[in-house]
Amino acid sequence: ACMIGDTTFDMAMAHAVGAHAIGVGWGYHRHEKLTKAGAARIVPDFFALRAALREFGPSPAHA
Repeated sequence: ACMIGDTTFDMAMAHAVGAHAIGVGWGYHRHEKLTKAGAARIVPDFFALRAALREFGPSPAHA
C-alpha cells in the first residue's frame, strides 16, 4: 500500500499502517517537513506521481 499526501499527518498515517509514504510538492506542508515526517519521496507535480508509483510495482489492473 502507498499513501500519497501533502501533510505531515498523512506521512504519520502511512507509517502507522505500514504503508509507503509519498509526499507531494504542491500541498500544505513544505518538502522539508514531509521528508522529516517520513516521506520516502517527494514528487514535484502530478505528472511525476505516476513514475513514483511505478517504483512500487504494477497496479492490479495492469499486473
